[in-house]
Amino acid sequence: MAESYFNVTKISGTANFAVYAMAFLELGTLIPTIPIIAFCSSIVYKTSILHKNLKGILLAQLFGTMMNLWPRAFVLIDQIFVAKNHFLSVPKFISGASTAAFTFNNMAGHVLIVERICATVYVDTYESYRSWAFTVVWLSITVSLAIIKKLLRNSSAVSPYEEKAQPLDTDGRPFGERIQQENEDKDAYFKQLASAWGDRP
Repeated sequence: MAESYFNVTKISGTANFAVYAMAFLELGTLIPTIPIIAFCSSIVYKTSILHKNLKGILLAQLFGTMMNLWPRAFVLIDQIFVAKNHFLSVPKFISGASTAAFTFNNMAGHVLIVERICATVYVDTYESYRSWAFTVVWLSITVSLAIIKKLLRNSSAVSPYEEKAQPLDTDGRPFGERIQQENEDKDAYFKQLASAWGDRP
């Protein structure tokens, strides 16, 4: 079996059937969506009917959607065909790319609302405004905010308030800390067991 990029924890059971069926369904939806987005991007780019600001927002949203789709498709292909395990921990760069694209698209949706409000309020003069300045400004702000949000999310540790809010076990330790310790103990136990089994005559 091919080696997966992900950290694999093998599971078994009838629950896999439903999970894999959903994964195949999702992948079957993602694959045809990619050429559809490419086709729509070509149409939006070539059309002369749309205002430059609106065209820039739509193209940016299509690009953001594409950037959100390929990491998920990569994950599903690895889970289904390579690792053959749907319960995998996603690499940080895949998760980061998908999260940044999703954040960007959410912000672009709000920019679209602002742009349409401006087009409605200044209906007499808006059509004559053909500069790309609006697109450059909102793209710079949105991309910067998406990157800053991702960096803050990666660098932020558990705050004292979050740590105090965590439920405690009978020993006064947070449950998350206890579970992590139990998992480490189990890993060490199974490693010793595998080593002992390999040393048998």
